[in-house]
Formats: sequence, structure tokens, C-alpha cells
Amino acid sequence: MKYLYPVIFILLLSGLTSAEEVSSDTSRLPAAVEVISQESTKVEVKKEEAASVVQEDYSLVPSIVSDSFQLYREQGAEAFVKSILKGSPLEGDESSAKELERLRNVERYYGKILRHSFVSVMKVTSFYKKIYIILQFAKGPVFCGIDCYYTSQNVWIVSAFTFNTSIEKVFPDVLLKQYLENIK
Repeated sequence: MKYLYPVIFILLLSGLTSAEEVSSDTSRLPAAVEVISQESTKVEVKKEEAASVVQEDYSLVPSIVSDSFQLYREQGAEAFVKSILKGSPLEGDESSAKELERLRNVERYYGKILRHSFVSVMKVTSFYKKIYIILQFAKGPVFCGIDCYYTSQNVWIVSAFTFNTSIEKVFPDVLLKQYLENIK
């Protein structure tokens, strides 16, 4: 079923873990979720609204994010930070220099960035997205969370980003639970 994966994610976001819980308590479900049918663990959502709750279509990643990671691999950390913060309230701020230094420290220990993988793209509203990414470095993974905001000038900017070598410090519990359940 095409919409089962986002539904599981929505159930976890809502604090619900199974279809049985849904049948007993639908009050915690987001407005875009409607229980249409239940056959053991089968739950469906309104197709036209499902995409607005959780996006797994990575073409919806704003170009400022995808282009910045391409620059990172090609030109390094400085080009990445300059690009990712373009138009942001953090552009030119001393915090951007701190982020650059943090990335350089990661590179000292983990080596060169090799690639990145988008893990989750959450379209929270029409003007805000939260993106979770795993960066593959030569000696290990780095986990990244990016907040994207659609401005009144009709462009996406990155309003905040964080990264860490510990997945628990970046990814929300719901993504970690989902991952643990998928590997069982």
C-alpha cells in the first residue's frame, strides 16, 4: 500500500503505535488523517492530504539544500556554509563562522564527505519543512537536521541547521523508533 509508510510515521508522531490504538482513540490523529479501513494493521489516509503531512518525495527538498550539499562535496565546508545560509537570518552572522569551524572539526576526525542521503522530509506547513539527512564521510556518518522556511520573497531559505556525530542528538525519537522497527 502506497500510503502505509507515511501513516506509520503519522501514528508515531501522534503517539499511537497500532491500528488497534487508532480504533480506540482517534482524537490524537492529525486533521489530515482519516481512518478509512482497518484490517489488522492496515490503515489508510485521505490521499489528497497525505502528502501534506509527511513527504518522502525527495524532489521536494528545496534547491538551496540539495545545491549546498553538492557544493560541499565539490568545494568543501566553507562553500557549503556560505551557500546553505544564503538569504538566511544567520548569513554573515558569527554563528555561521562557528558552524564552519564545527564542520572542519568533523572533517579532521571523519575525513572527506563522500555523499549524503535524505532520510525524511517533513512538510509541516506550506512555508516550513524539516529535513533529516545522513552525511557519509570517509570514516563515519554525521547526522543533520535542516529547517527550511519559505519567505515572503517566494524563496526557500535555511533558517537553522544542526549536525552531530550522534544520531540521537539530531533525529527525533519518532524517526529512531521507525528505524528500529524496520530492522526487526
